[in-house]
Amino acid sequence: MKVHQMLPTFSYGDAIGNHTLAIRDTLRKTGYTSEIFAYNHDPRLAGEVRYFAELEEEMGPDDILIYHYSLSSPLSLLYMELNCRKILIYHNITPHRFFYDTNPTLAKECYMGRRFLPDLAPYTDLALGDSTYNEAELREAGYKRTGVLPIMIDFERLKTPPSPSFSHAFADGKKNILFVGRIINNKKYEDIIKVFHYYQKYFNPESRLILAGNYRGFERYYMSLWELARRLGIRNLVFTGHVSFRELLSLYRTADLFLCMSEHEGFCVPLVEAFFFDVPVVAYKCCAVEETANGGGILFDRKDFPIIASTIHQILSREEFRQEVIQRQRKALLRYERGKLEKILLAFVRGL
Repeated sequence: MKVHQMLPTFSYGDAIGNHTLAIRDTLRKTGYTSEIFAYNHDPRLAGEVRYFAELEEEMGPDDILIYHYSLSSPLSLLYMELNCRKILIYHNITPHRFFYDTNPTLAKECYMGRRFLPDLAPYTDLALGDSTYNEAELREAGYKRTGVLPIMIDFERLKTPPSPSFSHAFADGKKNILFVGRIINNKKYEDIIKVFHYYQKYFNPESRLILAGNYRGFERYYMSLWELARRLGIRNLVFTGHVSFRELLSLYRTADLFLCMSEHEGFCVPLVEAFFFDVPVVAYKCCAVEETANGGGILFDRKDFPIIASTIHQILSREEFRQEVIQRQRKALLRYERGKLEKILLAFVRGL
């Protein structure tokens, strides 16, 4: 039997791309024929992907197609037309309201993606969300048979040696507060900066805020963040821009705390990565963040910036408290063991 996957853009190193590879490897290991088909792909993945147009002659009525849905795409029409069994994996789509002022093109794509989601329900045998939050949106969109398959994270890959130069740059005794994610409006970087302002001003002047993410397409938002930091008098603020994988590992290894104030997450892979590196996490409890944290980290249901800053200080100044947070995070990681998620995936596939 063939169990192929299809996605609009197969990106190198991002959560969906890595998840797709992990699913393919699991299927192949179990004995299925499995390939990845995409409309666009990173050149570094050329040996891992085939062009989506080849799918039409590949699929038969007894085969299964897994479609990763994260934005509206011409591939959706192909998905509707193919004569096979179908699984849709929904990675959630950020509501378009976040991008009205900074990126109208992305706002339109997000609007169309959410608008088109219900149209795929009649053609789908099984719809999976990365979280119960995503699954709830699928049910609301009219999908009858649903389930949850968390993102499969390659923890072995996270053991890769980090970049020595990056590690050295931030290992100077300052407390490093880190966030990782594309610099876009829903991540609420301005709220991270405000929390850090209180922490640096009232608790630890010798602290650094490291914000790691690509800001391409969101230059106006990026410049507004620098202006906010200037008005607040923040020092030791670092925007890294896009980083390599080994540089990212260096950031996690030199971070003292991970701070997330995002207001829309369908999962939140950096949260789990921070857990893996024993970096205490403080986060705003929104969307799928609480479920992803799985009892780990310190979560807030209200954005009281001074209180959050005070909590950061408590974690970083009281070793017993910090170790308590880390131990809970290690326990939370058990949910994401590769073997457990492989069993969930294979049960869904065999169920069809």
